[in-house]
Amino acid sequence: MPENNLMAILKGKPLVDQAVWYRVLKLYDLNKRRWTRSAAEKCGEYLVNYDNNLVNYAENYRGQKRDWDKELDNLKDAIIKQGIVVKLQGFNCLAVIPAEDMVAWARALGALLAVELKTAQIRRFLGAILEAEVEVKKEKPEDFTKDQAAYLKVYLAYATGRNAAVLPLLTVIEPMIDLVRPRGREGWEDFNELVRFVRAVVAYHKFYGGTEYSKGR
Repeated sequence: MPENNLMAILKGKPLVDQAVWYRVLKLYDLNKRRWTRSAAEKCGEYLVNYDNNLVNYAENYRGQKRDWDKELDNLKDAIIKQGIVVKLQGFNCLAVIPAEDMVAWARALGALLAVELKTAQIRRFLGAILEAEVEVKKEKPEDFTKDQAAYLKVYLAYATGRNAAVLPLLTVIEPMIDLVRPRGREGWEDFNELVRFVRAVVAYHKFYGGTEYSKGR
């Protein structure tokens, strides 16, 4: 096994690049010791720079598959918790978060979810948030209350209980819901940011190869 670990090699790369490399490295078949798809080809498709260090790291890995999977899981957890959730804690509402940050987080989350989460599953959550949006738009912005947004936490918790692949989405969306202000036009603006974010995650999930079937089917 190489001296550097996966996290060390990726250190310093933008969050989106880390997430896309997680997606690309998941295409490496450790048992057959080959790429299920060309790494260079997928990097081009996913608009990320090819990196020989990362490719060689996967190809020369001498640990057991369990160790490799653990490294990838640690990378995914770090991207979600340190790269997104910790950053969210620096804001007091969604509307003040720069659009470029929201887009980068949606892109990273979409790449992570594309590995195991079915298109139908992520679209169900989009459907739930769009239903909430319809209810919210029935009222004037100044009459907004957070009830519809708060209910989405229950929906996500239920979905995660049925399928652990939903957990990254729950981990990010829950603190985002907390940043929706409780009422009025300000809360309405935050809620609309949440809707836009989820739409972007669904779009990037598709871009990074999310399919109707989960990994292994």
